[in-house]
Amino acid sequence: MIGAPESTGVIDRNGQWIEPPGTRIFDPDQRSIRIVSREILRPGPKETLSGLQRSDGSWLVKPQFDRVNPFGNGFARVRKDGKTGFIDRDGQVVIPLVFDEAWPFAPGSDRTAARQARTVGAIDRTGAWIFQMEARGIRPAISSDGGMLYGWHFERREKWGLLDLDGHVLLDADFDQPVQRCADGHLVIVKGSQWLYFKSDGIPLQPPQDGQILGSGCASPPPYVVKAGEKYGLMDGDGKQITPLEFDALVAVTSEIWNAKRDGKWGRIGLDGHWLIEPKFENLSRGNPVIIATKNAKRGFLKADESWLIEPRFDAARLLDSETAFVTTDGATGVISLRDQTWIVAPRRATMCEIPYAVLSQSEGHRAIFSRKGQTWIESNVDRLGIDLEAGLLPFSKDGKWGLMDTAGKIAIQPIYDEQVSFRPTLYGIAWIKRDGRACPIDRHGQDIPGMACIEKSRSNESGGYLRCAIE
Repeated sequence: MIGAPESTGVIDRNGQWIEPPGTRIFDPDQRSIRIVSREILRPGPKETLSGLQRSDGSWLVKPQFDRVNPFGNGFARVRKDGKTGFIDRDGQVVIPLVFDEAWPFAPGSDRTAARQARTVGAIDRTGAWIFQMEARGIRPAISSDGGMLYGWHFERREKWGLLDLDGHVLLDADFDQPVQRCADGHLVIVKGSQWLYFKSDGIPLQPPQDGQILGSGCASPPPYVVKAGEKYGLMDGDGKQITPLEFDALVAVTSEIWNAKRDGKWGRIGLDGHWLIEPKFENLSRGNPVIIATKNAKRGFLKADESWLIEPRFDAARLLDSETAFVTTDGATGVISLRDQTWIVAPRRATMCEIPYAVLSQSEGHRAIFSRKGQTWIESNVDRLGIDLEAGLLPFSKDGKWGLMDTAGKIAIQPIYDEQVSFRPTLYGIAWIKRDGRACPIDRHGQDIPGMACIEKSRSNESGGYLRCAIE
């Protein structure tokens, strides 16, 4: 497909239009019927009406509606003279155009929301009211995880509430926005700056001791972390307490594991609240199954069963992957094997960090790039160095000037430029350099490109930012 959606169509193998751009198909399962609008020639103001036309040009329904929506779930919504109703696949009116507003029928649903004057409610597939109420507005409450109808959002006094499918109030109109329903059935809404949580029947989930659930709506499924005063605990989706409110802090590791702090020491608890790792560490990482644990101000590597892979002896540590880690001791940083404690990258007085496909080492006036297995790819006395290995040429600066080197560390373009020069896939093999206040294109050898002139407007080299290497 080429071009914007509104300018596309369908052609056959000979390039002939089957559905020209702008074609509105009425029924996706019967694409020969199209929604067509025509200007009606009659005295007075111009009027454009819509109808249903067959592919041979004959009319299934002559233009008579102000608006026709595509067919779906048994009906198509139509509007005429400010009133809304529904037609079937054959274009026959099945629900009269008597409503000021009506919503399409949701997949698998036998009802939808409608409004007549100040009366709102739900109607069935004949247009009969299932229930009615007075409110400013109503609309279907559709689940985000499957598009199914689960109730109705209603509005009163510029506040929103929630009804069940039969019109019974689950939550009064007391909120600035419609209530959300999570995949597990819980209802959530922000009030002020706090998320409120409810069971599917509208009963609030109230933590013990007048605490509050710490979460981000549906992005924080149960078990919930709750806080009362300065203490934390866990509560399940039914509002039952899993752990007492006895922790100084709780940090999720997985949906079933938390790092827990008690009496100034960190441990780890499981879904039932029991200790998986006793609280005896100054800090625990969120790693699993390899955990960086701090004891007596030194970092070590701990397994989930509390046995040590490497006992604490490092000043700083961070996992590189499941088998290797950055470690710092006595001011030198390297990459160590967790299996046999051999050095993958020998310690050096530099900071190290992970970059795509490799490891970067940086110190004053020096940069190095190693493979993850410890092979030296680049070792160069430069002040700064790019890290996009896929580009093939890495920008570097030395003594205030910029040049480029290849991924083996060989200089491809000498450092003669005042600004960073980068070759990016989006620049199609060229880079822009600054020359006499103008932007000029060069190729990968640093040569001017024939037929491409310098321009006054500054061009971006998409240089991006520089990461900060740090092992904590």
